Order: sequence, then structure tokens, then C-alpha cells
Amino acid sequence: MIRYIVLLRHSRNYRLLFSAGFICMFGLWFSVVGVATLLIELGAPVWAITAVGVVS
Repeated sequence: MIRYIVLLRHSRNYRLLFSAGFICMFGLWFSVVGVATLLIELGAPVWAITAVGVVS
């Protein structure tokens, strides 16, 4: 774990890659939550809401 922290502090390229991955995963999570919320509000069946989580 400490090696990753040192790598984040000293390597600009790794910092950029880590930041891009974090932003990408946050966006994916946000879209999955948004679609699931929309399905709940529209009254979709439970299997459809589950399918969103499984496919993602």
C-alpha cells in the first residue's frame, strides 16, 4: 500500500492515470444509480432493476 502512495506522490503519469480511472469509475457508478432510480420511479419490475446492476 505504501508503494502506491509513493508512486502517486512522485509519478505524474501515474497520478494522471489514477485520476482518470477514478473519474471514469465515479461516472459509471453515477449512471448506474441514475438508471436504477429512473426504473424505480417508472415502476419497472424488479428483474429489470437487477439486470441493470448485473450488466454493469
